[in-house]
Amino acid sequence: MLTMEYLGTTFDRKDFNRMIQDIENKKINMIVTKDLSRLGRDYIKTGHYLENYFPENHVRYVAILDGIDTYIESTSNDITPFKAIMNDMYAKDISKKIKIVFREKQKNGQFLGSIPPYGYKLDENQKGKLFKDEYSAEIVKRIFEMYANGHGSIDILNVLNKENILTPSSYHKTKTIASSKWNQTTVLAILKNQAYLGHIVQNKINKISYKSKKVMKVPKEKWIIVENTHEPIINEELFERVQLIIRGKDMSKMTKHDYLFKGLMKCYHCNWTLQVALKSSGKKKTKNPYINCMGHERRGSHPISMNYWKFENQILETIRIICKMYLDDPMFLEVYKEHKSKTKNILDEYKKQLQNIETRINEIDSNMDKMYFDKLKDIITEDAYTRYSNQFTDERNMLINKAVDLQERINIIKGQEEERIDETEVKMIVKEFLEMKIVNKTILYRLIKKIQIDKDKNIYIHFNFNSLNIINDNMEIQNDMVHIKELQGVG
Repeated sequence: MLTMEYLGTTFDRKDFNRMIQDIENKKINMIVTKDLSRLGRDYIKTGHYLENYFPENHVRYVAILDGIDTYIESTSNDITPFKAIMNDMYAKDISKKIKIVFREKQKNGQFLGSIPPYGYKLDENQKGKLFKDEYSAEIVKRIFEMYANGHGSIDILNVLNKENILTPSSYHKTKTIASSKWNQTTVLAILKNQAYLGHIVQNKINKISYKSKKVMKVPKEKWIIVENTHEPIINEELFERVQLIIRGKDMSKMTKHDYLFKGLMKCYHCNWTLQVALKSSGKKKTKNPYINCMGHERRGSHPISMNYWKFENQILETIRIICKMYLDDPMFLEVYKEHKSKTKNILDEYKKQLQNIETRINEIDSNMDKMYFDKLKDIITEDAYTRYSNQFTDERNMLINKAVDLQERINIIKGQEEERIDETEVKMIVKEFLEMKIVNKTILYRLIKKIQIDKDKNIYIHFNFNSLNIINDNMEIQNDMVHIKELQGVG
């Protein structure tokens, strides 16, 4: 006789399987549980064992509290199927309540996984909170920078394996022994993970049923994303640049034609990624690729339609012109140097203002302390103290607000300066682009951040490098023609 004290919606349980094996070996002829739920909460499988399997194998089943005994005839046995259904419904209800609690925790930005994303640790003092792990965070940052600078996932994993860098699984388990090698899937998973922007993304997979261990992918629009829950490892610009490169490579695998600018083109009016679709043109009904905004009607924006091949040829020529100007024309380099100089002057002025504010706040604090002691010594009256104190407090609050605003401006400028890539590297990328006979998509994605197109076919090229954007400010591309402002003799 075997007494089972196990609760579960699955029959794939170690002791249950051992019991079934003993039944097959004719070692058991009776099973006793406290109640029917201890046998199982899946009413279909419970019915199978009670109605078919146990009788066929001459096994008597007894559920003590429910009064069930398959050896004797009783009304309790007759209502067994209903009890099994009630037990199943109870398990379903519990599962639903647990899921609701989990969803609320996810919506509040609490990380529910047992293993944090590579680059982070779990906070021991605050449940579900991530904080940066300095060692692995540097590896993550390095992976993003390598990929953004033209190194593919295979190159990256070869470098990591050569340097014996621990994989995420090895690092979380041992932190000492490399028990596995880096692979392409691991590298790409890191490159696509928004956790490194400081956001938590959860609810990406769901169990098919509370009775099943199988899971299915959740549509992206139903993911639970909570922003700014922890310290980011990389900035938004670097992450977006990497996603553009990945999307470009994915699209080249999915489409018959690998359109060079697909993934970079954006609608000027709604910022939606523009698509390339084949459309019939002319009397011969020849199908040509056209650029269009698939969602303009839904978003109330203007339609866009432009022949892709004409666009590609024109934009490549425009980029070449800008790159040549960058390398050959010292005037534009002087403009860039002047821009950097102005930025430094602005930053210095902000710092000077901030220092003056801090000095004045210290003076106010000192005066308020002195004034308070004067009041205690009856040197000034209570009314005078209150009046001057209010004036000082108002001025102090105003200065603090101004200091916060200045500090934010300083941080923005510093951030832009830190993100700016050294001009030596810009020149290297520009030269590599100009020397290519066939344009390499990876190099193109390193140069271009996005290309916007409006309903009038005006085109706005946004480079990844500020110096090239300054040169680009002197150009206009309108209605299938390139016009460079302030310069003569350039077609």
